[in-house]
This record gives sequence, C-alpha cells and structure tokens, in this order.
Amino acid sequence: YPFASFQDWELASFLLPSTLSMAAIDRFLGIELIKALPLSYHMAKELCGHAELLPSGPKWQYHVISTEHPMKLPVHLYWRNLLDCIESLFNNPRFSKDIDLVPECIYTTAEHTVQIYGK
Repeated sequence: YPFASFQDWELASFLLPSTLSMAAIDRFLGIELIKALPLSYHMAKELCGHAELLPSGPKWQYHVISTEHPMKLPVHLYWRNLLDCIESLFNNPRFSKDIDLVPECIYTTAEHTVQIYGK
C-alpha cells in the first residue's frame, strides 16, 4: 500500500529522490524490460500520485529556548508528539506483523517454575 509489492516500492524509492526529470522517469518506465515488470505505475505522474498516498508521519515541532547567558544563535528544542508517533506506528502497514500487544510469560527453567518479570 500504495505500492503492489516490495519490488514496486524499491524501484519507486530509487526513482523518487533521484535527480531524474519527470520526462526521464517516463522514458525509463517506457523501456520494454521495465514495462514487463508488474509495477503499479507506468508514468512519472502515476508514481508521484502513489507517493502522495504514503502517510506523512508525525510533524516536527520546535520551541526557542531562552537562556540566561548570551548565545550567538538561538537554541531550538525539536520534538514530535509522542501520541502522534504511536498512532503513526499503529497505522503503518509495514509494522502490522511486528506489533504484538499480547503479554507473554518468560521462564528461567524448562519446567516453568520461575517466571521473569520486567518492565
């Protein structure tokens, strides 16, 4: 999502940040060898449309810190909202198979007599 496969995404992640123009990407995607690939896009405009569907993730925020001592440049504190980060992780299909909310019991022995507790 929005790409059909990992290979589809891999090619897109190579083309999108490249210095190639839209016309050059169209010429590349028009090569018979590339046209034979099962891509979900066949023109640069379609590729950009797929990229725009990707989730943007949490926005960076900043605050200028005032100090008691004179500074050459202002001090900026950058952060992201923690709840937005958690929401982004839960909504990202890339991590859907890796997030497990079910607690598990870990034991130190094969007999399951001593359980390990942690945070």
